[in-house]
Amino acid sequence: MIKIRTASFFDSANHIGRCFSIARSQPAGMKFPVIRELVPSWSLLHDFKYGLIDEDEYTEIYTDQVLAKKTQLEILTRIGLTASETITLLCWERDGNFCHRQLVARWIAGAQFSDVIVEVH
Repeated sequence: MIKIRTASFFDSANHIGRCFSIARSQPAGMKFPVIRELVPSWSLLHDFKYGLIDEDEYTEIYTDQVLAKKTQLEILTRIGLTASETITLLCWERDGNFCHRQLVARWIAGAQFSDVIVEVH
């Protein structure tokens, strides 16, 4: 069974298994491999941060710009998962805040792989 988790860079207790960044940058001293295909554009981040778009608009744009470009299987294959592995997808937002890692987790879960469990933090 493959388990895919999400966590903030700042919640090291939830950094379980191999960890991957899906953010444009990482905190000083952190050097996680980056899944560039899942990183949001700078303009999308800017517009959301400064209130030019809301969560629904962010979701729509991120889906069009990022998630629609690859399949879930392509991303899981690129990561090189093994049959019984746990990975954690990381970004800056603290747990409980709206974040694109939640969108990625729901997107992967939507593929309904029989051997993949998704946990959002």
